[in-house]
This record gives sequence, C-alpha cells and structure tokens, in this order.
Amino acid sequence: AVSGQLSDFERAHADSIASPPTLRRLPAEPPIKVLIGAPVRKRVDVLSAYLQALDWQELPPRVEVSYCFVSDYTSDDLGEKVLKDFVADHGGVVLQPAIRPPEGDFSDADPITHRWTQSAMGRVGQHRQRILEYAVNNGFDYVWMVDADLICDRTTLASLLSCQKKIVSAVYWTR
Repeated sequence: AVSGQLSDFERAHADSIASPPTLRRLPAEPPIKVLIGAPVRKRVDVLSAYLQALDWQELPPRVEVSYCFVSDYTSDDLGEKVLKDFVADHGGVVLQPAIRPPEGDFSDADPITHRWTQSAMGRVGQHRQRILEYAVNNGFDYVWMVDADLICDRTTLASLLSCQKKIVSAVYWTR
C-alpha cells in the first residue's frame, strides 16, 4: 500500500472499529443461597457465642446466607428474643413450635452429656424437618444444620461448600 492509503483489509478493519463498540453486561451468575438453621434451646451466653460464630463465617463469592431457627424454649425466654433480634439484623426467621415442650424433657446442665427424653428427640427431629421444608419452599441451594452449642471456625461453611457434594458433614470434637 502507498503511504497514507489503506489496503482493503486495513480499511475493513478500520471501519469495523470506527464507531464505539457496543458493550453489553453479561448476565451475572445467580447467588448460591445457603440456609443456616437449628432447633434452639440454649442459655443466652451459649446462644450469643454461637450466633457470633455464625455471623463471622467467611463467605465465598456469590454465597448468600439466611437463617432459620426453631425455638424449643419451654416458655417466653430471653434466648428467643436474642434469636429474633439476630434474624431481624441478619435475615431469616424464627419458627415457633406447634406446642411448647414440657418442662424437664431435656437438660444440658450435666457437665458430661445432655439428657434427652424420647419426646425431646422426636420433637427436635420434627424441628429439623420444618427447617428443611422452609429451605425447599424458599429456593435455597444448601442447608447447613449446625447445632446451637457449636462454635465453628470461621472457615467451616466455606470448607463444606468447597466439597461440591450434595451432602457433607464435618467432624468436631467435644471435651
């Protein structure tokens, strides 16, 4: 080509970029929705530490969490207020049991182990079923059932999600 003149190829290329390109936003990947839940009947000090550990979880990109707790308190209790305040601030619900549990059907006052009655075990199973139904009805991708007396490392949820399996479980130690 002569200086100052463009070849046909060069002209076609110049014409193709002469006007500003049209940019369009690519569709964003949908969020990964995780429901964190548990039946709860713990002293306020234990409950507060548990909720703080849940709040401190490091979330991978696109992961959104919400909470679903089922109150298992025998009566209106300060713990129930703590739960309701937490979900009001962080998103989620506190489901009420169909009936309040009877006094004395569960105790964690023993320094070695919990004391469960048959009715308490059945009721807690029903509470867990309600959490799973809530997750299905509200389009969650995952459910993390984490007992209300566990203080998890801040990377626990991310670690479980990284397994990319339908069902995973973590090992934890008690003293």
